[in-house]
Amino acid sequence: MNFLGWGDPNPTLITIGIEEGGIWCMNEMNDKQKGNFEKMCGQPKHEERDIDYARRCIRERFKFDIKPVNLPNESNIFPIAHPIAKIACGISRISGEKCFNWREYRDKILWTKGSKIANINLYPLGKKGLNKGFPKCYKELFGDFSPEEYKERVRRERFSKIRELLNNSDVKAIICYGKGYGEEYWREFKCLVEIDTLESINSNLAFDDKKKVILTRHFSRGFPNKFVDCIIEILKMWGISLDYMNGLKATNKN
Repeated sequence: MNFLGWGDPNPTLITIGIEEGGIWCMNEMNDKQKGNFEKMCGQPKHEERDIDYARRCIRERFKFDIKPVNLPNESNIFPIAHPIAKIACGISRISGEKCFNWREYRDKILWTKGSKIANINLYPLGKKGLNKGFPKCYKELFGDFSPEEYKERVRRERFSKIRELLNNSDVKAIICYGKGYGEEYWREFKCLVEIDTLESINSNLAFDDKKKVILTRHFSRGFPNKFVDCIIEILKMWGISLDYMNGLKATNKN
């Protein structure tokens, strides 16, 4: 419950998804998922059980509210990184120069300390699908609880920590992504960020001008550039910019 997400611990822009996408059970991962897990957690120790490997990774990697990405190209393992990098690059200046290359931004800046952007999720335990059951190893890793008990605890404990982050930081704008997953999750987004009045642009995009909140479709389910451009224009209209001053220079190559 304490780990909220990854990125700059002092963000100007926060993106909020519904649920973590990865699972913690090695025996239920495909080869790509195992490779990504090892990029994030390092290689397992000699003769280390899968469950102990996962438990060690959780203990070592997820002890902070917001954890910066600090490995080269680590952001590449997240499918949502591509549209988020495009949006962030569109409102960023790198060492005083406009960001042109979103791929370079994704690989070298996105979610690092100083990037001024972070990503969190409403629900912390990933599954194979939003409406799927928990993987078998979760009982040993996290305890025995029903889906209803899990949701109630998240809403009671985690949502209050997320609100504290949003209210007690330099956050200037929020993007909630997951439109299309059902009214239940839409209501939770609206409740979490206390949205007043939504102005709808289309079925995939709406925003609250007063609260500086954008609600849009999920980033990993195909996110056309026209939606990226629209979000960039809204953020610019609100005066949101992400200035990165950690020594890199912007390039023109896309």
